[in-house]
Amino acid sequence: MNVGEMPLKERIMLLENAVLNDSPEEVRALYRQLGEVDYSARALGLACRFRGAEMVKALVESGASFHYKEKEKIYGYPFMKIWHGEMVNGYYYTALWSDFSLMLLEPLRTIIVLGTEPADYSDEYGYINKAEDGGVLPLSERLTVLGYLCDCGVDIGFDRDNVFYYSILTDCAEFYSALKERCAALPEKTHTSLVKGGAGWDAFSAILHYAPPEFFPRAIERLAAELSPDEKIRYNDNFFEIHKNLLTVPKNLELVINHFDCSKMNQTKTLKFLIDIDAVGCLPLLEKAGWLKLNRRRDELIQYAVNGGRTETAAWLMDFKNRTADFAKERERAEKKMQRELNAAPDSVTSLKQIWGYTKLNDGTLRITNYKGRRTEVTVPEKIGGSRVTAIGKSAFSGNIYDASRADPKQVEFRRSITKIILPEGITTIGNAAFSNIEKMRYAELPASVCDVGEFAFTCCDGLERIIFTGKTLTLGDYALSNCENLKEVIFAEGTEKIELGWFVFENCENLQKLVLPSTLKEIKIDEEDFLEDCPDACAIVRRGSFAEDYCKKHKIEFQYSEEP
Repeated sequence: MNVGEMPLKERIMLLENAVLNDSPEEVRALYRQLGEVDYSARALGLACRFRGAEMVKALVESGASFHYKEKEKIYGYPFMKIWHGEMVNGYYYTALWSDFSLMLLEPLRTIIVLGTEPADYSDEYGYINKAEDGGVLPLSERLTVLGYLCDCGVDIGFDRDNVFYYSILTDCAEFYSALKERCAALPEKTHTSLVKGGAGWDAFSAILHYAPPEFFPRAIERLAAELSPDEKIRYNDNFFEIHKNLLTVPKNLELVINHFDCSKMNQTKTLKFLIDIDAVGCLPLLEKAGWLKLNRRRDELIQYAVNGGRTETAAWLMDFKNRTADFAKERERAEKKMQRELNAAPDSVTSLKQIWGYTKLNDGTLRITNYKGRRTEVTVPEKIGGSRVTAIGKSAFSGNIYDASRADPKQVEFRRSITKIILPEGITTIGNAAFSNIEKMRYAELPASVCDVGEFAFTCCDGLERIIFTGKTLTLGDYALSNCENLKEVIFAEGTEKIELGWFVFENCENLQKLVLPSTLKEIKIDEEDFLEDCPDACAIVRRGSFAEDYCKKHKIEFQYSEEP
């Protein structure tokens, strides 16, 4: 059979074997026989990693590039989709489509994926495994390849800035310096995700987790240097859980305080963790950062250290108190507080504080931050004192101890038994993980004023069967309804005009049956193309002649017509 007539998969493997084993001239000759090769990206990556500039040049001049059709399938498998990359001391897998030019970087390698699992190298892809076992090209030769690719530029699909970013994460200092000299910068999407979050931020966090610990400080310093002076790297509790052991090193903790958005840090949780491991060397940094200026927190931490038998940290905290406290003023404040509580009426602000934690926003309205009550049917107040409640904050009702780290563990456990939550009109924002892990709640309806539902807002609400959104404009953040295993019906009520869905909103909602879209709908924006992938029985319910009907047809979403006229 003429090689140009071979099936596509066999042609790709033939080219890749030749790249690994033959001379550049032999590869040029083979390429002429093969004709146009749609998927030359990995062959070019193999040449960058194992063969050097002459082989790369032979491929590029023959027509190879890093471009490829991301979602094309060969023999029913996503042949070119890879999870990358294998770090020095572990694995990080990402479902992102790969940039095969990253094979220049020694810590990253290609892992073939068939369906959802890595393929067995010992079978048809053994030649790649064998090349990896033989080792990559010396650094100097890969830097020569880098220079050639930079000169070729975007015409061959080479993303200089993406390689620059990954050279930072994988501590490839020579590549970082070489690309810096060529004025490389963070890709725009990567820059945005580092500051604001998203799938790119998750990948950044996970790669640093699996990298050797010495990578962390150098990566943070280099990334921070690429941001503007008023920008900070995004931080959340998940980052803390993944990287908390690294934060016991004073230099690492100082880098995080200086270069991350500290407003998202759970200071009490971090302090207690450091106390648990007697990380006394970190406490002066936190004193300097102002984490210990609240007298109540200081005294709670002293008691926490004493109760836990952490004598070294308890001694440091006591010394800090003796150095900084104004004991007469603290006693006066305590006495005034006690008098106010004695005089408070049952429905006063003081009484409501026993049930609700809240903060005042810049516009004078309130955000609920913590439900401390003991009722399973809860009505959120429209006002506290003279201020309206307009937001439910992050993890305010969460039944997940990791999300609701500021709440008492027994209170968090109680929240899982909540059966009903009534929100007043006027609430506009639902924070991240606000209602996560409320296991007994079967029904939820959000008032028309709600326009923004945060990430993981209702995740792991195992009992939730039906939820109704009534707002005119609605944004649902990433994973907002994920892991609601009994969710059957999601309704966007009549009057809704715009819906915006983040990534993986319905992940693991395998029992979802109905997604009701109103006749008033005018715009839908969905970050994830196959957003109902985990919902095999899900079907959109639309009105005849509506925008929703046209949208479902255009995007091949299964739908049925509403029975209503």
